[in-house]
Amino acid sequence: PIALRTALIGLSFSVLVSFWGQYASAQTSYNYITFPQMPLCLLLPFLLFILTPNLLLRLKSPTVALSTSELIVIFSMGLIAAMVPDWGMVRYLISLIIAPNYYASPENQWAERFFEYLPAWLVLPNEKQEVSYFFAGLPSGAAIPWRAWVVPLFWWFSALGTLLFVGACLVVIMRRQWVEHERLRFPMGEVILRLVESDEGSSRIPKLYRNRTFHTGFIITFAIMIWNCISYWEVIPRIPIPNPPTTMVLDPAYPPINLRLVPYVLCFAFFVNVEILFSVWIFQLVGILQTGMLNRFGVVSPATTIVPGGLVSIQFSGGLIMFVLWGLWMARGHLKTVWQHALGKATELKDEDELFSYRTAVFGFIAGMVFLMCWLHAIGFTIPVAVLFLTLLFIFYLGIARVLAEAGLINLDLPINAHAFTIGIV
Repeated sequence: PIALRTALIGLSFSVLVSFWGQYASAQTSYNYITFPQMPLCLLLPFLLFILTPNLLLRLKSPTVALSTSELIVIFSMGLIAAMVPDWGMVRYLISLIIAPNYYASPENQWAERFFEYLPAWLVLPNEKQEVSYFFAGLPSGAAIPWRAWVVPLFWWFSALGTLLFVGACLVVIMRRQWVEHERLRFPMGEVILRLVESDEGSSRIPKLYRNRTFHTGFIITFAIMIWNCISYWEVIPRIPIPNPPTTMVLDPAYPPINLRLVPYVLCFAFFVNVEILFSVWIFQLVGILQTGMLNRFGVVSPATTIVPGGLVSIQFSGGLIMFVLWGLWMARGHLKTVWQHALGKATELKDEDELFSYRTAVFGFIAGMVFLMCWLHAIGFTIPVAVLFLTLLFIFYLGIARVLAEAGLINLDLPINAHAFTIGIV
């Protein structure tokens, strides 16, 4: 069980991550703080407000300091909270709720063209200028119209909450296959474990923080950060890290090759298997060459306006789909065992090893998918299109999760999202 102090610290830390991540990205327009799979809005507060004070506390009173397991729990809670601010969720969710009634005008004829297909319970009404006030600000002394937000937020949160629950069910179902059978490395998790691990011996300072190589890297990095902070006042020149992109153009028909040194990405890539790193850049080069050759021959996909990157992006998406389907085929024995365990048959699986029971995971996954299908149907999807969309959505989710678990690429993103791919197919 999770101790009370761990839960309270984790909840407080999660609130800090959510609010600070959204505020920092909105005020500074620095979207990268929430973009990576290991977001800076999580890692920086964890280092400053959790890990560093805990190290100091270990020196003075090691019995009171947080243990490794407590630090992992707190970090995990913060990681879940980091999905919310800006790029993770808020940017898209708020836009979906407020954009239709704000940008509709007689010129674009949105109201005549598609408002009849737009459920009123999904968007914020503008009958009392609620949307206009969101952009322009409330008049002096006016109260925030919270009541107008209740209905759209309730229905969007119901869908998002179900989506997260279905994702948790997939984690329970696939964890044993990935961790124990295939033994994936989880490079991002390895970085965090190195930071929070503590020695079993008498030393109060963990082994990592006594390492001279770590001291050297920390001093150099910290010195560059201080130098660039001072350079803000133009007293000294700035050290260009990360450096501006260097563009290489093979031919006007070929996409440019952008080269940029990003230390944050490089540090996590250090833990990745060399063979996987080779595959990352070689297939990126193959994609550039393919795009250039297609342009040379004048072969253009009619779906280019829907699918950025055209035929090559479609090919890469097809490769990801086959990658996921092949992984599920490899896990067929484990999935069969999970199904038998969920039905109450005797297996070697143990519910105590998972976040919740396999029965809850299997039937929760089924119930969640049914709810999402009904939700999509209520907003206008036909059942076949809803099935196609959800299938592609979770195939892409599994693919991204698998690549992160094996490669740890913190800047990973899809060439095309499930909704755009569904539109391209339909």
